[in-house]
Amino acid sequence: NTISDWGKVKANVDAVVIRMGFTYSRTGDICVDKKYVENRLSCKSKNIPYSLYYFTNAITPEEATKEAHFVAYECRDLSRYVLPIFVDSERIDGLGRADNLDKETRTNCLKAFCSTLQACGIPAGIYCNEDWTRNNIDLDKLPFSLWVASWGVNKPSIDDYALWQYTNCGTIPGL
Repeated sequence: NTISDWGKVKANVDAVVIRMGFTYSRTGDICVDKKYVENRLSCKSKNIPYSLYYFTNAITPEEATKEAHFVAYECRDLSRYVLPIFVDSERIDGLGRADNLDKETRTNCLKAFCSTLQACGIPAGIYCNEDWTRNNIDLDKLPFSLWVASWGVNKPSIDDYALWQYTNCGTIPGL
């Protein structure tokens, strides 16, 4: 999304979650999102609380750890965390190198990512939808905050979550 007026955004949000970066789906290269710096600086200039998320395509816990160190480096000057730093591990229409990971491997990758952040003193969380938590990850092995995508007016069936994303098409002034 394009932000046209950060002042209007500030008046309508409690906090913002910015995509910090991602791992390329085919090559495994770690990249910074092209709008990351601009969005982060805009939040800072308008005193908007913010957090970050990273889109992983790690296929081993070692790769996930490398991604987490990259994210931790970007978090080095954050003085406080209004929300955890989240990791997103969705499929990319069958094209992503991590799309077909089995549940155990994906869980181990997410655990490595989040554990690495937490070892660096950074609160960690996982972005997921309810189906993902049943079929693609083992929540019992992931004691981290959750940002749950569950469209509609009914709260997620997951008992404990930090954020609930109830739509993918909402709008706010300035965005």
